[in-house]
Amino acid sequence: MILGSSTILALMLPLISLSTVSNSRHTKVHYSHVLTIAKFVTILIIASVISFLMLNLPITESEGVPSSWFTIIYYISLAMAAILGGGFVAIVTMLYETISNIILIVGFAVIDHPMVEKAEEEAEEEAKENTEEL
Repeated sequence: MILGSSTILALMLPLISLSTVSNSRHTKVHYSHVLTIAKFVTILIIASVISFLMLNLPITESEGVPSSWFTIIYYISLAMAAILGGGFVAIVTMLYETISNIILIVGFAVIDHPMVEKAEEEAEEEAKENTEEL
């Protein structure tokens, strides 16, 4: 989890640079999706590190630990693995959606995509504002 999440977080930098270099202007929604993915990946990395450290405590070497604790620890580790695995799948799904949007916009030059700002509409709005000011 830690290695995969760290790789995803590091590879999001080229995604942002590709978004800014392209001829089309992306909307704020695109960048908020990328920011959301980065936040979730960071949370997943922190949760994975904490889980890793908690589950590597040498409980079996302690003399005063009752045997009923092992069942509790097993179910806690099972729940933590399920939560972390689900979070990783959710992040990969969000990343797939973002990358497929980038491929459509940059690679296939789709102009009427919801993630692309309409440059013509902005120019018309600016022209209207300028005429209203005059």
